[in-house]
Amino acid sequence: MIKQTLTPKRQEQVIRSMQVIAILAELIKLEHAVEMDVRLKNPRANQYASKIKEYATYIHQELVTHDFIKCQIADRDFVETYSGELFRVVHFFIGMEIETIRETMDKFEALARGEVLEEIEQ
Repeated sequence: MIKQTLTPKRQEQVIRSMQVIAILAELIKLEHAVEMDVRLKNPRANQYASKIKEYATYIHQELVTHDFIKCQIADRDFVETYSGELFRVVHFFIGMEIETIRETMDKFEALARGEVLEEIEQ
């Protein structure tokens, strides 16, 4: 990989991406802790399931100690609380039809932009 100077805009994008990865790593750990309390028939599958949590922990530790981002996600309580709420969101959407997810996200994005949606009140 070629080292390059990051523009302020690109640096912001990279930090945001690293924050997303840190939160996703926390979600993987939560999912494993809550739902993977069973032993699968395939020993390899059990091994991989355990490694997911272990690797997610390593990823999170690396990101929070990395000089480039550590100040961006230093509050461990915030990360755990935020991840817990996103865990609820993921479980809410899992199993929904893709069109329902699209419609719901379109409405959420419109609300975030401050648009008034008459459909929501119906």
